[in-house]
Amino acid sequence: MEVFLYEYSLDWAHNFDKGIPVVILFAVFFFVVFIKNRKRRKLSLSALALSILCLSIQLVNVVVFINNYNDLSKKYQEGNYLTVEGYVENYSVEPTQGHSPETFEIGGIKFQTSEYIHKLGYNRTNNSKGVIRNNKKQYLKVYYLEDLVYEKEDFRRYIILAIIEVATPIES
Repeated sequence: MEVFLYEYSLDWAHNFDKGIPVVILFAVFFFVVFIKNRKRRKLSLSALALSILCLSIQLVNVVVFINNYNDLSKKYQEGNYLTVEGYVENYSVEPTQGHSPETFEIGGIKFQTSEYIHKLGYNRTNNSKGVIRNNKKQYLKVYYLEDLVYEKEDFRRYIILAIIEVATPIES
């Protein structure tokens, strides 16, 4: 029996939690500097220009995010991903106060997740209701892609598209 623990979807609250404060900050900054200081036009116009620049950068980030999301969705729907299956090994929990990623291996593939590294795909940790639970007691099937943006010679990151818990296979 197989149970989906995670399947790739757009979790707006989790992926855009940094964007909402930026928009609020822009609105407050615009109101305080531009509207309240009409007498000092020179400062207000430069503040408006800076605000528009910051908002433009944020807009570009949103467009890139949506484009990357659509690319991953298409690959997932078409079945263009890698699969690994096995027991969770070398499981290391993310510290509650630190910024070290949570790591685990399945079938020799090392995965890492972190609440501090925002990326598409699965990135929940044990501290934030993650589905990876323990060492060598959980048999999983993982659908993933190599994250080519972060590829280095000595380290690769993977984008997890689905995590399926499989009933422990009968060993002969």
